[in-house]
Amino acid sequence: MDKLPKALIEELDGLMKQLVHGNAEERGVAMSRLTSYEQSGQISLAMLIEMADEPDPSVAMYAITALGRNGHPNAVKKLAALAQTFREANPLILETVIDALGETGSREATPVLLELLGIGGGWTTRLLGRFARKNEEQQARQEKLRQQITLPVTRALERIGDPRAAEAISPYLDHEDALVRCHAVRTIMHAGFARNLERLRQMAESDPNATVRDLAQLALERLAPPPSA
Repeated sequence: MDKLPKALIEELDGLMKQLVHGNAEERGVAMSRLTSYEQSGQISLAMLIEMADEPDPSVAMYAITALGRNGHPNAVKKLAALAQTFREANPLILETVIDALGETGSREATPVLLELLGIGGGWTTRLLGRFARKNEEQQARQEKLRQQITLPVTRALERIGDPRAAEAISPYLDHEDALVRCHAVRTIMHAGFARNLERLRQMAESDPNATVRDLAQLALERLAPPPSA
């Protein structure tokens, strides 16, 4: 880690122990203090990257969320690497990584998030189809994970508002989960992607969820071209 004043090192060590071993209230205090140090620049990006590899999940998850707040290209790069590390190992930490990628607001995070949904090169290739030779257990595990992370990924993509993502997740306008449909609509709306107007009209009229209907109508109002004079 970077060289720091001895008193600050001792303070950070104490906060780390509190984060790992404290009760819920003590962990909350430690998180608040660490965030203050982070925002003041006393915890550098390099330190956060190092902390994200800590074996204790409390420390790692703090650092991951902090990398999301940081948003630097190197933070995005580290989060992308962590997404690959945890995609098969720890769904809880993977969801934290996904949320952090969305928090960065960086379009550099878009390919990583889409790949987690099974959408690869050209934004249309389904990567799951490339693994047809894997045994049924492996395929079932991959599909279960993809289902688990669909909501957090669509939520993260909404925050980024990348037109490439808006096009790629258009099929999720038909997802069975109303929250996923909401985030898909918002992603399309925030990205200014106007190729789904007919589907949005259908959703505004007949989606079974009232919130989705309202969002689809709002998206139509923002995306539809004004009537010609």
